Amino acid sequence: MTLKNNGIFIFFVILFSLAVAVVVPFYPIQVPLAVIGMGVLALLWIYPKILVGITVIFMPFSFIPYELGIAIDSTIILFALIILATVRLSLLAAKPSKIEIFLSIFLVWVIISSVINQSELMFVFKEVVKVLSAVLVFRLAKTKKYKIVPKNYLYGAFIVVGIISIYQKLVGFNFLQSLGYVYPTFNYATIEGDYRPFGTFYSPTVLGCFIGLVGTYLLFDLFKNQSTKMITKLAFTGLFFGVLVLTETRAAWISVAIVLLLQLRIQFQIKVKYLLLAWIAVIVLFIFVVLGDFGAITERFMTLFNSDFNSNSERVYFWKATIMAVTSSFVAGFGSQDFASTISPYLPPQVPRLGHPHNTYLQILYTYGYVGFSIYVLFFIALLRTTFKNNRIAFWSLSVFAIHTFFEQVWFSFSVVILMFFISGITSKDIKGR
Repeated sequence: MTLKNNGIFIFFVILFSLAVAVVVPFYPIQVPLAVIGMGVLALLWIYPKILVGITVIFMPFSFIPYELGIAIDSTIILFALIILATVRLSLLAAKPSKIEIFLSIFLVWVIISSVINQSELMFVFKEVVKVLSAVLVFRLAKTKKYKIVPKNYLYGAFIVVGIISIYQKLVGFNFLQSLGYVYPTFNYATIEGDYRPFGTFYSPTVLGCFIGLVGTYLLFDLFKNQSTKMITKLAFTGLFFGVLVLTETRAAWISVAIVLLLQLRIQFQIKVKYLLLAWIAVIVLFIFVVLGDFGAITERFMTLFNSDFNSNSERVYFWKATIMAVTSSFVAGFGSQDFASTISPYLPPQVPRLGHPHNTYLQILYTYGYVGFSIYVLFFIALLRTTFKNNRIAFWSLSVFAIHTFFEQVWFSFSVVILMFFISGITSKDIKGR
């Protein structure tokens, strides 16, 4: 461990102590929290496997669970863990890949367009942190130092999120509200007003994207591994499809269904396993529908085929209005400007004014203009191309993300975005560190 790395570690300890003093308003507990935090940081620095494991398992957490009595967003904590892990494993000096170069260009444009639009400072800070974290986790996923296999910790992360989602379904809406999980911070209802679990995210639609993105990768990876016991595969399959159904997120249902069907068709030589997988999905779906709220899930599913359903028709209005609005700020978009008020002149009076276009691609177009949109599309195509060549499982996982984000806006979810780049990084050349 170099003197330079030790100096960076000491800097992190000081930074953490200052953060505790600012974030925690109760003075009597600031000192013990700072002491405990410094001890944890020291332990993580000494044991890099634990550091990487905690970092990956913590990636899906958009907030600290309110059940712990601390109602704070976890973005900065996760950002600090990511930096600490990449510094500890000496991953910063490696030669940048094409994907990282694309991300760096996008980061520069985020800053430029934010200056042009005079975006709010906190908005700019969060966007810079997110894109920078994407670069770092892309590298972290590739490390082999200390025989660490970062992707293995994804299973722990997925299982934790799945258990929390089932817990939220069982305890119910009223109990969660009593803990502080309330609108507008948490947007957990369907357009009909039905409650649905949101896991470790602020919205069930983001939870659905996580289940589709990470769950698909792990599911295919698990079935590819011949040494894994069938009971383990069946248990994970049940958790995957069970939570997927509970989210009532139609974009996740559509994206996972399309990818599974394509996989069944393309991987015909191993059709027995994937047909078994499909049958398990049907059985699990039936069990959850029968034991849970049959009406709500069934009605939600049927809205997929109803063009007159409000949520379906409104999406089309939002998409058209977004494209029309961006013509007035073609190059740099609108930055942090309020979405609802900006596109309102382009919407019919009967359409509600929401805060996003229900489309990640159009959200990026709105926020960063056609320049930012073009950079994003180019590096996402590069991601798909890289994963298609190096790891088809990751390619299918990113395909779920690509389809899901056509119907939902998840760009402002720090956790999901960095997990997408983490999975992409698994397929790239290994970084051994120093």
